[in-house]
Amino acid sequence: MSNTVLTVHIVGGMTGLATMVVPLVTKKGGPWHRRAGWGFVAGMRVSAASGLVLAVRFLVEGRLADGVFFGVLSLVLAEALWSGLAALRRKRRPEASRGVIDRGLPAVLFVASVAAALFGVLRGEFLIALFSGIGVANGAGSFRFAVRPLPSRMAWWYQHMSSMMTACITAVTAVLVVNAGRIFGPIPDAVVWVPWVLPSLIIVPPFVVWIRYYRAKFREAT
Repeated sequence: MSNTVLTVHIVGGMTGLATMVVPLVTKKGGPWHRRAGWGFVAGMRVSAASGLVLAVRFLVEGRLADGVFFGVLSLVLAEALWSGLAALRRKRRPEASRGVIDRGLPAVLFVASVAAALFGVLRGEFLIALFSGIGVANGAGSFRFAVRPLPSRMAWWYQHMSSMMTACITAVTAVLVVNAGRIFGPIPDAVVWVPWVLPSLIIVPPFVVWIRYYRAKFREAT
């Protein structure tokens, strides 16, 4: 069973990664954007669900660091996908969301990420603590978005973009962290942190520029 879950996890992740770039470079709202976007969401949903199963397995086996990492990783991914799609539903409903999952999932992510960060600090797993910061920030931001009316006409657009950015970063980080040693050989201790932060360093700046571009296009304050 464990091998089957791992296989499902890998297939889902690879499917999501294979379709990740298309929504980023095609016309927003166009047919290719939507089709590839749903492919990304479907693959990553499978990866997130199977990742939670693996996290439980690792915790039961006593592999605490692996369990916490996979757990936070899967929760960040699942919440980012959900909030990215929930943002689209707010396009015509600018009032605060009353959806239980819209509010509850970010809250669960926030609490779990804080716990994971504390675990990382107490156990000396500082990279896990660092990565958990993504969950803390994303959980807080998504919860705030859900419980408040839209602050501007296109706020749903920015939330959708930032949530999908988080999903992309999470997916790429997972691949690098798990496979860096297999791809590049033993990673020296001095640079073992690089796979954990490199996706954010590469992906975040273009997304910031991208959102600023659309804020200017929609004539909203930056």
